[in-house]
Amino acid sequence: IVLGPGRHILGPEKPIELKSGETLYLAPGAWVEGRVTANNATNVSILGRGVLSQRLALPQKNYQGYEDCPSGIVFGNCRNVRIEGIVQTRQHVNWNIIPIHCDGVIMRDVHVVAPVCVSTDGFNPYNTRNVTVERCFFRVNDDNISPKGDYAMNPETAALALENITISNTVFWNGQGRAVSIGPEAGTKHIRNIKVQDCDVLWASGPDPFSIVPVCGVPVEDILYDNIRFEFVGAPNPLFRIGIYNGFGGIPGNLSSGPGYIRGVTIRNVTLMQPAAARSIAVEGFSADKLVEDVTIENLRYGDEVIRDAAAMGLKTNEWVRNLRIIATEGKK
Repeated sequence: IVLGPGRHILGPEKPIELKSGETLYLAPGAWVEGRVTANNATNVSILGRGVLSQRLALPQKNYQGYEDCPSGIVFGNCRNVRIEGIVQTRQHVNWNIIPIHCDGVIMRDVHVVAPVCVSTDGFNPYNTRNVTVERCFFRVNDDNISPKGDYAMNPETAALALENITISNTVFWNGQGRAVSIGPEAGTKHIRNIKVQDCDVLWASGPDPFSIVPVCGVPVEDILYDNIRFEFVGAPNPLFRIGIYNGFGGIPGNLSSGPGYIRGVTIRNVTLMQPAAARSIAVEGFSADKLVEDVTIENLRYGDEVIRDAAAMGLKTNEWVRNLRIIATEGKK
């Protein structure tokens, strides 16, 4: 399916529905007012250098009274999904790109630009596994990327894992959200093997640019942040928040739904380039049976200062944390 240069006004009510084996190509110079969906499909792609937009779509009001329009790209129960090269933009409330219950998603060289209104999350893989995000740019007014799971812990979706997600060579700029927020809604079998590598945060004026905050009693394991650079962080909040909470950010807790722990988190080669006033890292468990364990913070720099201890880091922690290590090296900036 090819949409050439020029304006294509499709509207939100009739999305382009991709079937197995189909590719949508947005040519350079194409501006498409519309949406793209796929359900129970294999080998589907959106490629090109054009723009997919929900800026002119007629909105409805959501439960908070904001102008709401359905998400731009939604793939449900799909395998082998590819999104490459396009620009996705919107000026109405809702998330931009959502793979739901998918296996095998590649997103490369995609620009998501949606800073106009609230709750415009860039990319939210939802009970999804085997995801690659690379060389992308996010400028939104909520979370740039937020791997999630069904909050209600429905039996059919709770059996699905959120795992094997790699985010690399990507640039983040957000308003009131986070760069990468893992698991705030997290009804899933487990969350594991998520890597954020060689990324830049140009601007973060919201809370906790990177967070792991499951509120649903879900096991979280093997999370890596490596070679992260912060240009500007506006709010005096932790650069990283790793914690188990009975509710977070307005999302009520459901910790009784499972065992719940965070285990095996590495923060390595991270540099905050601006002065380090009021900067910190928070690592907080919830109880004796909901611990945060095995956290390593290595080669953290505030400006040119290598952080060598908890006091210099501004570490916030509690009694429900086990085996937290701080390693000071003279490694890469």
